[in-house]
Amino acid sequence: MTEEEKTILLTQHDGQIKRHEGRIRDLERRQDDLDKLVAAMATVEQKQASMDEDLKEIKKDVKLLAQRPGKRWDAVVEKVLTALAGALVGFLLMKAGIG
Repeated sequence: MTEEEKTILLTQHDGQIKRHEGRIRDLERRQDDLDKLVAAMATVEQKQASMDEDLKEIKKDVKLLAQRPGKRWDAVVEKVLTALAGALVGFLLMKAGIG
């Protein structure tokens, strides 16, 4: 191999090395971007888990609030029925001459 052929080959290798270095830099940048994306997704996942817990708690509170008027109504009806039953028993006792 002549000196001229060696020089041509060396020049070609230098060009290939520079192209490969450029590709490696691009790949490193892309990898850095992927690492940032993974970190961001981990943060999003953590926030979503927290939001899920908050949502469960809110749903539980809403159910309790929705049941409250029904419970009040049940308590009123129970008190009215108890009063009526007491009045009826009292009336019956009076009629029987016990009162």
